Amino acid sequence: MSSKITLGVTGLDTETIIQELMKVERRPIQALEARQGVLAGRRSAWDSVTQRLNSLTAKISPLTRPGTFDSKSVSITNPSVISVEVSDSAAVGTYDIKVVSLADRQILQSGFFELESLEEAAGLSGSLYLKGDEVLVEATDSLNDIAGKINAMHAGFGATVIRTGSSTTGLSQFRMVITASKTGTAEQLELAHLGIDPQNPGGLSLWKDLGVVLETPDSPDIVQLNQVQAAKDATFQLNGVTVTRAENRITDALQGIAIEILASGDKPGDTESACRFTVSPDNQRVVNELKAFVEEYNGLIEVVKKHTAWDPQTKKGGLLIGDTLLQRLLHEIRGLIFRHIDQGLPGFCFVGEIGLSTGALGSFSRDGKLSFDESKLREALARDREAVARFFGARASAEGADEGIFKVLEDTVGRYTSTGGRLPLRKKELELQDRDLARRIEEKQRTIDLRLNSLKRQFTALEMLIFKMNGQSAWLAQQVASFFQT
Repeated sequence: MSSKITLGVTGLDTETIIQELMKVERRPIQALEARQGVLAGRRSAWDSVTQRLNSLTAKISPLTRPGTFDSKSVSITNPSVISVEVSDSAAVGTYDIKVVSLADRQILQSGFFELESLEEAAGLSGSLYLKGDEVLVEATDSLNDIAGKINAMHAGFGATVIRTGSSTTGLSQFRMVITASKTGTAEQLELAHLGIDPQNPGGLSLWKDLGVVLETPDSPDIVQLNQVQAAKDATFQLNGVTVTRAENRITDALQGIAIEILASGDKPGDTESACRFTVSPDNQRVVNELKAFVEEYNGLIEVVKKHTAWDPQTKKGGLLIGDTLLQRLLHEIRGLIFRHIDQGLPGFCFVGEIGLSTGALGSFSRDGKLSFDESKLREALARDREAVARFFGARASAEGADEGIFKVLEDTVGRYTSTGGRLPLRKKELELQDRDLARRIEEKQRTIDLRLNSLKRQFTALEMLIFKMNGQSAWLAQQVASFFQT
């Protein structure tokens, strides 16, 4: 209470009396609030169950997708020679590779230039021709300027200037290096690409002034490229068949297989050039996906157990104990997992055949958790991979046959968790109950507030009445006393 209402006339602690009366009045509200607390706990419990079911659906989904069974794995006898990537479309098989050569890019260099700095003019002028394009070089251009003009031509070659050292005169020595942006002989520069006629190389050429084109000492009329590294194609033998490509990454030799050549044996340090790689069905992926499902399923069982357990010491049960919706949900899931499947084709009928059971193998688990025998699944995949895929629901079964076990399970869980499903409806139901309780609490509180104001008025009126009566009594006593004195 914010202030006392007693005038001290009656000697009663009216504030305490009103507080005690209000405690009695608030008992129905406290009961409603307690129910609201239980309801909030049930909503939270259902949220945790729903979250687990959504996670379970995410683990079921890969088991019903064809890609899980179409995926391939690859093993390589010598990973230093090649690396291999495979897609689902890759054909299962063994492939022998012998690498003859790696693809290289062409690298040309200029002659030496002795300059004080990169900013100093190179003293060259004229036209540079590159694959049919022309760029004008002026006498004031530095080597960096010339390299920039070559790069601006976007002809598939990049020019850079390297400081190689110092001359005996103290000047710096520079070379320009021109490097192809791609590997392979199809991208290499020839004299004709530089505007030089190999049959008639006479006349001035700025490429000759740069030292990118050299005259042969014995035959001035014959010129050649100042080449550091020749362009080269990647060449290898695949199961005895010679294959040539411009790049070291080959994606079009075998469907669904990308091969990266790493070593050829034709370079210093390359000691081996032959290896074998094998493409196989990726059984590990199927194993991992089923293992993930089992872990998520057991996690769901743990959550359900937490909210439905009975505590004999406190004599209390979990927030969802006896909930028929939860019982029906678990009954359906368990029934679907352990049901008999008729595929209409030779194959598998029970989950035990692919390694799933309750508890330890050969026993029964009271808590309903699943155990997984990985070796059984691998045996089943080796015996008939397509039958396992049909059993899971990743492949269509024969006409009129049962759908795969995980396909039906996925659809069933979806009916519970999807928009408009049973769990969203249960959540909405609990929310409506919560709003109803909140409304009743609000109405009760208004009634209590009115009762409180009424009590305050009544006790205040009582105090005022007694105060007046005491005043009148004192006046009468005074009158009587004065009468006898006279």
